[in-house]
Amino acid sequence: MSPQANTIEERLEILIDRISRMIYTNISRGLFERDKIIFSFLIASSIKRNANAIDEAVWNILLRGPTVMTAEEVQARIPTPDIEMIPNLLWDTLYSAELRSAGQFKGITSHVIENLEEWRKWQDTEDPYKATIPGEYQETMTDFDKLILIKVFRPELIQLSLYDYIIEEMDKFYVESPSVSMSTIFEDLSPTIPLIFVLS
Repeated sequence: MSPQANTIEERLEILIDRISRMIYTNISRGLFERDKIIFSFLIASSIKRNANAIDEAVWNILLRGPTVMTAEEVQARIPTPDIEMIPNLLWDTLYSAELRSAGQFKGITSHVIENLEEWRKWQDTEDPYKATIPGEYQETMTDFDKLILIKVFRPELIQLSLYDYIIEEMDKFYVESPSVSMSTIFEDLSPTIPLIFVLS
């Protein structure tokens, strides 16, 4: 059902897009509204991870928080400059990103300490995900890396930032509930593939 293309690269892009939309639509039918954003994020991040466009260390830090540190790393760790602005656990998350990433977070803890007011202004913006990151980090960080900064500086906005990330990486389609009609569902059915309604 997908349109044809002149080159294999274009054809693959069309197929990836079509298959991703189909999977999202079909699986979304069985998800609660609150869980659809997580599913969309998994689709977007899985595509990027398979293309090696997401740093695996940063992926693990986003999911699990700070990593286990050696005695030397703990000793070299600078304490948080403002415990109310960045509590210890979140500061350790930022420090872990600095230690384990491929270099995009290099020197960030020192930069935050030396430019605390600049970071505080960034933190206080309405949508820090879309705001310009202080220092050279705007150029060195990917959209996925920004999620670590949101987790550290504005953890209450992480879900909203996931929406922004999905829209930028995929499309607005993946953050909206796809409309489902009985005629569309009927096309997927057969004598051996039933439709089950779960009413809750």
